[in-house]
Amino acid sequence: MRVAFVQTSPRLGEVRRNLEEAWSLIERVKEADLAVLPELFHSGYAVRNKEEARALAVSHNANSEPVAMCLDAARQFRMNLAGGFLERDESSQNLYNSAWIIGPGGIIGAYRKIHPFDREWDIFTPGEKEPPVVSAAGARVSMQICFDWAFPEIWGKLAWGDEGKNGAQVIAHPVNLVLPDACPIAVRARALENRIYVVCAGRVGTDPGPDGEIIFRGGSRIVAPDGSILASGSEDKPGCEMVTIDPAQADDKYLTPRNHVLRQRFGTFSGESRGDESG
Repeated sequence: MRVAFVQTSPRLGEVRRNLEEAWSLIERVKEADLAVLPELFHSGYAVRNKEEARALAVSHNANSEPVAMCLDAARQFRMNLAGGFLERDESSQNLYNSAWIIGPGGIIGAYRKIHPFDREWDIFTPGEKEPPVVSAAGARVSMQICFDWAFPEIWGKLAWGDEGKNGAQVIAHPVNLVLPDACPIAVRARALENRIYVVCAGRVGTDPGPDGEIIFRGGSRIVAPDGSILASGSEDKPGCEMVTIDPAQADDKYLTPRNHVLRQRFGTFSGESRGDESG
């Protein structure tokens, strides 16, 4: 399986420009089975109020420009894309910081960020449901969004799945990082402690903020189940990178021959060795 991050430099409110930049980078990794875009990649991040956010928000409607662009790329390149969307719920009119996985047939997975960060509390309604685990390119894929990195419990639940079966092998992680170092360190820990792949896609550039410009610090990386970094992006330039992974490696949860990291946390485990495991 080929996975890629797409690190963009969106400008607040310049949707057409942001989508054109994203498309140009997606084309460079068009052989990917799964490409991950940043959090709120189409709108920019630092919306100043709900009115501004609502004007930039999109629903699941395939006619919206951001969804249409992702569908076009998914169909033209036969890939799956995960990205962060500023979502407006048509029934409640609530605004959500969301992530969707889009394949050639449409949206196959949707998640609303559970853990708002800082001023996001003023704009977005927190999500209420854990992200789904969906099948994409033959792998089990789920999502987290940016500040979710600080809450390890849900990562473990996604990796554990249904009593240790059918847990996520790959986590798509759209981010907009403003804290130096914290997320890149945490993402390696989340990968290692759950023995999963993480594809983290960040952004660079600036947005206007209440106390001056907000500087975004990239942070894109692809991390293996042993915590090693397979690819990483620039701290200040857009770009993309693709690597080949074996999702089946994420099904081996033994850190040592007698330490199954998830069954010791969630299940019943008596120190049996890898070869003696019975379920």
